[in-house]
Amino acid sequence: MHPIERKLRVEICPYLITGKRLNKWTPYRVYIAYSYLGEVFVLLAGFGIANPVMVFLSGGQGTSAPVGNPSTVAEFLSGNWLGWMAIVLLVIWGLIKFYIRSEDLEKRCSLLRSCKQQCMQIEYQLLQVLATETPMEKLPTLQAKLYELVDRNIAERSWQFSGPEPGIENEVDAYCNQLISKYSSFWLPAPSVDRD
Repeated sequence: MHPIERKLRVEICPYLITGKRLNKWTPYRVYIAYSYLGEVFVLLAGFGIANPVMVFLSGGQGTSAPVGNPSTVAEFLSGNWLGWMAIVLLVIWGLIKFYIRSEDLEKRCSLLRSCKQQCMQIEYQLLQVLATETPMEKLPTLQAKLYELVDRNIAERSWQFSGPEPGIENEVDAYCNQLISKYSSFWLPAPSVDRD
């Protein structure tokens, strides 16, 4: 095995593939849903309070709420299943918010997104290095940059594993095979001492 291939299969590609898959983490998906739905709820709340605010600002002139609209929460909830559903959703929303704050998911997910982007940048640099005759000259520097990124994100709990994600061997092999078939023709032959 060529030393470049060995380095790719064992030391670089498993981390790049893990970086690509970081957004598959379930708490990350919960946080993204929470963020988007939060904006929708704010928008809907804005629509709900817009009419009363406009009536107040116009000094009571213009349209007012029709007679028969519930004026208290108790009247709204009595016999109205939508009201109860809104209360249940509000409680669920509060529990999710508590979970996100207690697990520091806002910070962790922001770092996760940044880590994924930086892994893509390192992958781009890797492709440039592999297209040269002697990639081994620059691969250790690139590997050090990748490991520093992973170390920092493990410390911040945005990288969920103590190394590469377990169980991604097939994906790593397929990716390495793709890189090797595309770029190995550029490489100088390895000395016989370095081959496995």
